[in-house]
This record gives sequence, C-alpha cells and structure tokens, in this order.
Amino acid sequence: MKTATTEVQKFTSYQIQLLICIAGLLFTMVLDFMLLPAISAMVMPALDLSTSQFGYVVSAYSISAGTSALIFSTFADRFERKKLLMFIYTGFLIGILGSALAQGFWMLIAARVFTGIFGGVVAAICYAMVSEIFSLQQRGRAMGSLHVAFALCQVLGLPAAVFIASHYQWQMAYFIILSVGLLFYILSLFIMKPITGHLKEQSNVSSKLKGIVSTPSYWFVFANNVTLVIADVLFMTFASVFYVKNQLISEDDLAVVFGASGIATILLSPLIGKLADKTSHFKVFAIGTGIAAIMVVTISQLNEAGIIWVVVCNTLLFSGMAARMICSGALGLEIPKSTDRGSFMTFDSALQLICAGVAATAAGWIVFQDEDGKMLNYPVLSIIVVLLMGITLFFTLKISRNATSSATHLQSKESSNNLS
Repeated sequence: MKTATTEVQKFTSYQIQLLICIAGLLFTMVLDFMLLPAISAMVMPALDLSTSQFGYVVSAYSISAGTSALIFSTFADRFERKKLLMFIYTGFLIGILGSALAQGFWMLIAARVFTGIFGGVVAAICYAMVSEIFSLQQRGRAMGSLHVAFALCQVLGLPAAVFIASHYQWQMAYFIILSVGLLFYILSLFIMKPITGHLKEQSNVSSKLKGIVSTPSYWFVFANNVTLVIADVLFMTFASVFYVKNQLISEDDLAVVFGASGIATILLSPLIGKLADKTSHFKVFAIGTGIAAIMVVTISQLNEAGIIWVVVCNTLLFSGMAARMICSGALGLEIPKSTDRGSFMTFDSALQLICAGVAATAAGWIVFQDEDGKMLNYPVLSIIVVLLMGITLFFTLKISRNATSSATHLQSKESSNNLS
C-alpha cells in the first residue's frame, strides 16, 4: 500500500526550466575539469611544458577549488542563491577566458588557479538550489536529470572539444566552453528566481563552519561522498591505459568505450531517479553498488578481452556508478537544515576535490607499468575499490534512515500547521 510520501510529484514548468539552466552550468564546469588532461598531447608541446610542469597545471585547479570551497562554506548561506551563483559563475567564465588566452606555463597556472577558486563552488550552489526547489519525492528525478549533464559531457562535450583542439589550436576548446557558458549564463539570469528562504534564520559567520563540522549526521554524508569519490577515482584514473595496454583496444576505441557508457548514463539516469523516488533510494543505491562492484572485479580480471567486452563491462560499471551518485545525492540533500545547505554543500564539495586528488595519487602508488606498458596490480586495486563500495552501503543506510525521519517530521509539522 503506497503512502502519500511515495506518490509521484510532477515537475512544474519552472522546475524544468531551472533544471535546464543548472544542467548547462554544470556541463561547462565538468567539461572544463575534464578537458586539460584530455588535450595534454596538444598543450605540452605548444607551451613547451615538461611532464612535471603539466602535472602542476592540472593539480592547480583541484587545490584552489578545494581551498576556496572550504573558505566559502563559512558564509555561502548568507547570500541570496541566484545572485551568488551569477557572481561565482562570472568569475568561472573569466578563468576560462584566461585559460584560452594563456601563452605560457605561469599564465596557464594563474588561469587554472583563478578558475578553480570560482569553479570549485559552482556545483555546491547549484545543488543547494535543487534542495530548496525540489521536495525529497522529486529530488531523485532532479538529480537523475542533472546527471545527464555529466553524461553529455562525456558523450558530446569532451570528444568535440578534443576534436577542435587537435584540428585547430588547443585554446579554441576553451573558447567553445566560454561560448556555451555565456549562453547558459544569460538563460539563468532571466529564468532563475531569487531564493531567500534560507536567509530567515542565520547564525553568525564565525560559527557557521563550526556548526556544520560539529553535526554528527552531516559527517555520515561527508564520509559517504568522500568514499564514493575515492573508490571511483582509484579505479578510473588509469582505466584508459589499462584498456589500451592490457585489453589491446586502440586509442581511437576509447571514444567508443566512454561514448557508449555516456549514452547509457543519459538514458538510464532519469529512469534510475524515477525508480528511486517510487521505491527506495537505498535499495536502488544497493543494486547499483552490486553492479559496480561486480564490474570492477570483472574488468580487473580481463586480459586482452577486446573492444566488445570492454564496452559492455565499462557501460555496466558506469550505470552502477550513476545509480550510486544519483541516490546518495538525493538522500544527502535531505540531511542539512535549509540554513546550512549552501555551506554544507560547499564544504562537502571541498572534501571531495581534495580526496579526489589524494585518490589519484594513491592509484599511482598501487598500480604500475611493466616494460611493455601493461598495468600491473589492477586486481589488488579492485579489491580496495570493492571494500570502499561496501563501506558506502553502511553510510547510505544510515543517511537513508535519517532522511526518512527528517522528511516525516517535516510533513507532520506542515500537517499540524495546516490544521491550526
């Protein structure tokens, strides 16, 4: 027997328009984050960069983004969300322009640091807006719809940007991101409405971060999201090299591998979100975790499997990862109070950025190449990743119970107010 909390709530026209705007902003942010490593073959000779210098350039974004997000989390909820997002995204676009105009190592470093300072908090503000506009019963579908932006980046954005960088100059790829960003900036400026509900009750700035850090229920979300990111980054950091060297697919086939995964994610993400809203976010998360864990072990055991097996396994892996991200994101947004959500999300984003960098470094310590370039120790890496996935099941179950309790309490409070 279904209760009122399981009834599907349709999106309003404004909610749909808001999702389109946010998805567009996230698309440009994710594409910028993914682009530089993908065009390293063009950037390094053009700017005469050594491998260590290029490593500094890539890490500059994550370090500045994580640092700024931590600082930003102390005062994010003191501002109206739309104005804050427009200001932050303006800085992000200026950073993209700086990246496009960079003519040397130090100019590119400065541009990436500047981009990270603003880009590190764009997603947090966007997700905080989602938590304000969409109810828990809608949030799975909303998160699923936004996840399409990541898939589109993988299927269309990144291949197109790499194609442009290789056939013209690498800077042209950044000009394309800038153009798309300006388009969604203008749309957001006219479509988004101010969000001020979180401003009604505010603590002082100095106690904001302390309050977030000292709330035990928040740390279940932080720990879960960090563990999710570490597991994904550990396994995927060297996946392309593993597929080419160990599974004997060509570098050109990588576009097919990740393109197929992206298409599957686009098609499945809204369905996953809808299923989670109708049934249980935790159950869908658990199913996704099971699929992802099986694929991690399977892929690590493959040897010279060829393109078909790699496409199938990688697509199933990404589908499982999508289910985990969508469900954990929807549940996690229910935990913080309205007045904390902006700072909560920026703090969470900062932790994820920092831990992603640590995970990528750790992956390089665990796996290594032999004289023929084959990746060794991937089975060991897969065991670590599966163990981390198992830990997220515990965290997500706890978060699910807290989120359900919070939603039930809020509904009871609203019913009492209506009766009075």
